[in-house]
Amino acid sequence: DARVDGRQAPPSNTDDRRGAGAGLAEAGLKDTDGDGFVNFPAGQAGGKNVEIVLLVNNDYATDKSLAEGVVGQMEKLGLKIIINALDGPKRDDAHYAGRFDWLIQRNTTELASVVQNTEQLAPVGPRTSWHHRAGKDDQLDLMPFEKELVDIVNKFRTSQDNDERVRLMKEYQKISTEHVNTVGLTEYPGALIINKRFSNIPQGTPIFMFNWAEDSVIRERLWVAADKQQKYELFPEQLPGKPGEKGPLN
Repeated sequence: DARVDGRQAPPSNTDDRRGAGAGLAEAGLKDTDGDGFVNFPAGQAGGKNVEIVLLVNNDYATDKSLAEGVVGQMEKLGLKIIINALDGPKRDDAHYAGRFDWLIQRNTTELASVVQNTEQLAPVGPRTSWHHRAGKDDQLDLMPFEKELVDIVNKFRTSQDNDERVRLMKEYQKISTEHVNTVGLTEYPGALIINKRFSNIPQGTPIFMFNWAEDSVIRERLWVAADKQQKYELFPEQLPGKPGEKGPLN
């Protein structure tokens, strides 16, 4: 067990694309038509591509940027993500009505301080959870781990023992993380990444000025030392094919 300062480190999930792909295959989701996206089994949804609608607030550029990142990451896994970007009120209507598969949700108070709006940490009622809401019949179809989270949250809300509350929240974090109840997203400036590889960026150049190119640096002059060069070409030594054809050409 990993330990930090003598304490057991919190649970975490590593990036495991191969394991995730194996999980999809085990669930019967495989790319049967060769278009790069996994399909439903033949007897479900006509064997079509698995499509996940991602609800996004159109008012925030950061949210849309994160959503586009999710699309790219999931495409590598074979999942087709469709962004549904709506303006404030329309987005809220779709959210509260549960008309989404996934959604981009900014951190709310219960994640910063669990004693505020604690009931929103789990579907303890028809519409307390941000991402698992009941339908028109007000009935919730909970997975086993969600029932555990509901039990933990209810115990936390009624307990007056601080030590017990700490133990309950540690258990909540463990179960929620192990079952990937939600996925934390962070936007990271690409310039901070490439700055570690470019060999001739003047020290002190503002990172966001990389987007403006000639306002700060001349792109054609940038170079990367041989020992830091990476093979990022998706199709090395190949040219794009004709429109409508599958894949690149040698």
